[in-house]
Amino acid sequence: MIGLPIASVKWSDQLLIGVSFRTRPECILAMGFQNTGIFRPFTSDTSDHEVEVGGVRVSAKTIVVATGSRAAVPPIEGLTELAFLTNRDVFSPDALPRSLAILGAGPIGVELGQAFGRLGSEVTIIDMAERILPRDDEEMASVVARRLERKGVHTVLDARVERITHLNGKKVIEFASQEGAAQRHPSVSADEILVAAGRVANTGELNLGAAGIEAGRGGYIAVDKTLRTRVRRVALHAGGSIDYRTVPWVTYTDPELASVGHTEETASRDGLKFCVVRQSFSVLDRAHAEDATDGLMKVVLGKGARVIGVQIAASGAGELIGPALHAFTHRWKFAALRSVITPYSTMGEVYSRAVSPQLAPKLFNPRARGILRFLFRYRGTGPTTETTVGKREE
Repeated sequence: MIGLPIASVKWSDQLLIGVSFRTRPECILAMGFQNTGIFRPFTSDTSDHEVEVGGVRVSAKTIVVATGSRAAVPPIEGLTELAFLTNRDVFSPDALPRSLAILGAGPIGVELGQAFGRLGSEVTIIDMAERILPRDDEEMASVVARRLERKGVHTVLDARVERITHLNGKKVIEFASQEGAAQRHPSVSADEILVAAGRVANTGELNLGAAGIEAGRGGYIAVDKTLRTRVRRVALHAGGSIDYRTVPWVTYTDPELASVGHTEETASRDGLKFCVVRQSFSVLDRAHAEDATDGLMKVVLGKGARVIGVQIAASGAGELIGPALHAFTHRWKFAALRSVITPYSTMGEVYSRAVSPQLAPKLFNPRARGILRFLFRYRGTGPTTETTVGKREE
């Protein structure tokens, strides 16, 4: 696969064409939107419900700022002098790079790192953090990290890049002297460098100061809980408040990592009284059939055994998070996740597998066993949390 022109990988061409079709300008215009070509829309003499477009003023009840973001470029010596890639142009080179160094071990860096590793590049992911996916649950991120390691994607963590130079046709990333991975890897050489070290907002050309709006670090705009700026008619959302706790997120690696609500770390940080239920996918026949037994689900339970957070690291986790999203949003008790019959054999069985051991003490307590013995000559003991996967930990 090395040296194969990326343009000749027909399946990727078709994928990119299909995904980008709905966001093309002509498709957006077909929906009834007008292309005004807004550039520096705020001026000193426009009101809080006006913008200026090519010398023409356009007014609206609410002005929504939705200019998106771009890759942040870290201030590393030599980086800007050498060509580098971002998520926008990483698939643009004519040929697949033999080696690729990625600055950043967040979702974009890890997703693209695994993708290029599968295409045939030798990939090294570099980050100052001590682990990949530092904003995700540490235990769940380790599931992804182990898969990356098994598939040959290298990581250099807890390392600070000091400079980037060019030597013998390679881009050489040099690390500052420090403890950790940088001692074992004083430098990394690669054909290409992908910058995935965070995002900055595309607000620099909006002339926000003229509208009385201040952009903070990274160009981001401060807003209230309804996403309105300090200027009442300028917002980042068309209306209504947003509870970000109910917004799920997915990292599209293999296995995928999906999450909603509290993680074990955030629940502890917020001082909540909680317990955690862990369920391995190794008990699922479907996971064995798909060689995906390393999957793991964590359910964070709050007061009254109500679901306050769920994380899944498994094949198709983005699809599996649906029931957890409903449970969290509607404040279901944990047992409600077993209220539907899940088809056999599917990954969705993980919910009933997680709940069943927690119900065992109630269903098979001494009083219940006594009644069953009297009525049906029952002689069993029933499942216990000590002998089944999904042990509940206080």
